[in-house]
Amino acid sequence: MLDKIFGFLSVFLLSSFCLASNSNAKINWWKIGSEYADTPAFGWYIITFIIFVALVISAIKKPLLLYLQTRSNDIRQQIEEAKLAKKEANERLAQYEQRLLNLDNEIAKMQADFKRQGEKEKEDIKKLAKKIASQITKDAGNSILAEFNHAKDELKSQTAKIVIQEAQEKIKMRINEQ
Repeated sequence: MLDKIFGFLSVFLLSSFCLASNSNAKINWWKIGSEYADTPAFGWYIITFIIFVALVISAIKKPLLLYLQTRSNDIRQQIEEAKLAKKEANERLAQYEQRLLNLDNEIAKMQADFKRQGEKEKEDIKKLAKKIASQITKDAGNSILAEFNHAKDELKSQTAKIVIQEAQEKIKMRINEQ
């Protein structure tokens, strides 16, 4: 960068010298004073300009180099991060493409798992239904037996009452006959 500035400066000076040498007027290179107000000292202008440029360059050289170095490092780091992100994205893309290719197999596997779970639940439900049916049958049998025993006891009780009533009537009739 400094080479470009010095190259530009030398081209500027050379072109200024060439333009000045082609004109008919005399160039005041070094003389200073009020009599030279129309033609200022061109050499001193060049020297002061060179000193000014040198001071500006020396003042901004370290911060500019530091800035350019950190910027270069930041860009390099961002490029590395982008490469890493691209690599990870490509890996994920490959995984997703593989999953898409295996999607039919995964669906078939999931269907088989669901069928197997359904069959197991169906068998469990059948076992539970048989158990419940057996319990209901047992409870119904017990209930019928209890009702039968209750009816039998009731029938015995009623039969006994009827027999007692008839016996009482017969006894009354015999007493009345006697």
